[in-house]
Amino acid sequence: MNAEKAAPLFCAGITAYNAILTAELEEGNWYAKALKFNVVALDIEDNVLEQARQGGADYFFNIKSNPDFLGQIHQITSGGLDAVAVFTAVKAGFDIAPAMLRTGAKLIVVRCPPAKISFNATEIALKRYSILGANNSATKDRLVECAEVTQHHNIEPPIRSFKIDQIDEMVGIMQAGKLGGNRLVVVY
Repeated sequence: MNAEKAAPLFCAGITAYNAILTAELEEGNWYAKALKFNVVALDIEDNVLEQARQGGADYFFNIKSNPDFLGQIHQITSGGLDAVAVFTAVKAGFDIAPAMLRTGAKLIVVRCPPAKISFNATEIALKRYSILGANNSATKDRLVECAEVTQHHNIEPPIRSFKIDQIDEMVGIMQAGKLGGNRLVVVY
């Protein structure tokens, strides 16, 4: 595996991999598909959903333009998702996540929004769902495992490469919020 492809594994890749393993699901985004899970992707950007489609997501919903996405999720899953990993730092993602879950499911917190979030304590006490965390910390063995899964399943992280003299352009894209799901890699 070349360095460009490996670079995102040490942040976004291992974070996604940890989130999927934290859910402890039975067989049934790229790592989720590689591990034979069914995947539902949600976003407000069609280009991000297109990347999810290319990565093998089974269903994808633009929650901005599809007000009935919750009903559709419950219909296609016969009652809700077994796990939801929240990769956004936007509070709204945490607000809607519990409504997508079936009873006994897991909500995986991956990113933390700057705004305070809250959960219904009664739902947690009654074990409607549990809350777990996942991040990019990993042992050497976990990183190797993540790289092996990436290689074995031909997972292609969406990256955009820049030469070192293009770093100002890269920073401008980041500051403008125009990543579109891509990871930016500097090649020197």
